[in-house]
Amino acid sequence: MKKHIIIIISIILILSLAGVGVWFVVKKNNSKPLYSVSCEFIQSSDTQTLISKIGDAEDLYQNKAVSTEDRLTTLQQTISKLYNFETDLTSYLLLSNAKASSTNKLSKSYKDLASVRSALIKDYNEYITRMSGNTNISGTALKDLYNELFNKTVNYVYKYNTCFIATSNYVFTKVYKVDCIKTELYTLYSAGVSNLLNNISNSQFANTSLITKLNNGIKLVDGNIFIKENIQGGEFGTEALNFKKYFNNSNLDTLINNFETYYNMSINASSETNSEKLTVYYAKLILEI
Repeated sequence: MKKHIIIIISIILILSLAGVGVWFVVKKNNSKPLYSVSCEFIQSSDTQTLISKIGDAEDLYQNKAVSTEDRLTTLQQTISKLYNFETDLTSYLLLSNAKASSTNKLSKSYKDLASVRSALIKDYNEYITRMSGNTNISGTALKDLYNELFNKTVNYVYKYNTCFIATSNYVFTKVYKVDCIKTELYTLYSAGVSNLLNNISNSQFANTSLITKLNNGIKLVDGNIFIKENIQGGEFGTEALNFKKYFNNSNLDTLINNFETYYNMSINASSETNSEKLTVYYAKLILEI
């Protein structure tokens, strides 16, 4: 009798292991290429829906609470810029011949991000519905609702920026290894976003000057980084090459934390040796910041 039980248990274990193996094989074969997953995220109607909802929510709060509050607008502009840069990165992913299974982790981050975005849109719909009704509420209820929505949006932007950093690193180290200024500027931008989100207290930004400069100054024109027209040679000109040189010699945290200070300094490029200061100096020359 005991032998029969042992045999049955052994068969069950073998079948279970076989089933797990088949599941892993099927899952591996059903993995989508990173390019497809990224495209689905970018081209989803949720992309523009979220941006539109943020604008509607900001307008409602300003009107109903009689406020000049614009924290959501800052996040909206940042999300729009991330989408813009992400779309550019996706075009490079088309060149990737990596197996889908090798980029599963990055693909999963897009799927998770899409779920967070979908939930955030529902939060905005709920907020807009409530704010469109009777808002004759005493106390801090209106501000509390706004802050709650702000914090949820911050969480989304944080996750999206993390995904953007990972995709950018993957593209410029694994797919498109040609030396281009996008590598440095996308890194600078994502660091600026991190600085914005990591310096929030009581649902308030410590400072938005840096992200405003980066949102306005780092932009794409026909798939290329816009360089001021007076800069000869564009991104291959002396000024742009110097920006790349000093950026790559800089401590990123030091650069970001002191960007505003260096921005307002009078820097003599002929005698200055500090890489962070020179990075800001050349950034001002080549970008509209």
